[in-house]
Amino acid sequence: MSTNLVPGARNYAVRIEYLSGTEIFAVETHILAITDRDDIRAMASGLAAESTYANDRIPDLNWSITIDPVDPDDPDTPPPGSALMPKCPVCGHHDITREGTVRWDAVNQNWYLAAIAEIELCENCGAEDKGLAQWVSIDETGHDQFLRLVAQILGEDSLPQDLTFRLLCSPLFNRLTVEQAAAEWRLSQGARA
Repeated sequence: MSTNLVPGARNYAVRIEYLSGTEIFAVETHILAITDRDDIRAMASGLAAESTYANDRIPDLNWSITIDPVDPDDPDTPPPGSALMPKCPVCGHHDITREGTVRWDAVNQNWYLAAIAEIELCENCGAEDKGLAQWVSIDETGHDQFLRLVAQILGEDSLPQDLTFRLLCSPLFNRLTVEQAAAEWRLSQGARA
C-alpha cells in the first residue's frame, strides 16, 4: 500500500464510505499503487475492514467502496482558447452578420431561432459570401474591455482585478455605458465610506 503516486505502477484512488444503516458517518480516501499480481478489490476491502471506523459497536455497519484509476502521466489540460471574433477579409471590419428565421412557439409562448442563413454579410463594405468571416483571436473580450474602460474613467487601472469591482460592474456590461457603470461604482463606494 502507498499513499503517494508511484511512477510505472497502476495507481488507484480508493474511497471508502462508512455507513450506519443508510447514513454516512465517515469517509476515507487512499491512493494505492499496485502491480499486475495485486488484487485492487481485495486490497480495498482489507483497508475497509482494518479501519478504525469498522467498529462492531456501530449499528447496521456497512461500507461502500469506489475505486478510480489515477494516471499521473496525463498531460495538463490545454488552456481555454482565446476569444474569437469575425473579421471581413475584404475590409477588415468586425461587423459581420447573418440573417436568421425566428418562429413563434404557441405552446411555450415564446420566439425560437428556427434557422440561420449560411451567407455572412459585412455591414461595413457589403461583402457577402458563405463562410465570408475570418475568425481571429482577440486579446480582450468585450466584457474585459468594458471593465478596463470603467476603471480608466475612475483613474484606477488595477480595478478590473478587484473582486468587489467585478461583482458590481460585470452585471452592468451590455446594460449601461462605461460612464454610467463608473457612476454606479462611485455611488457604491460612497455608500461604503
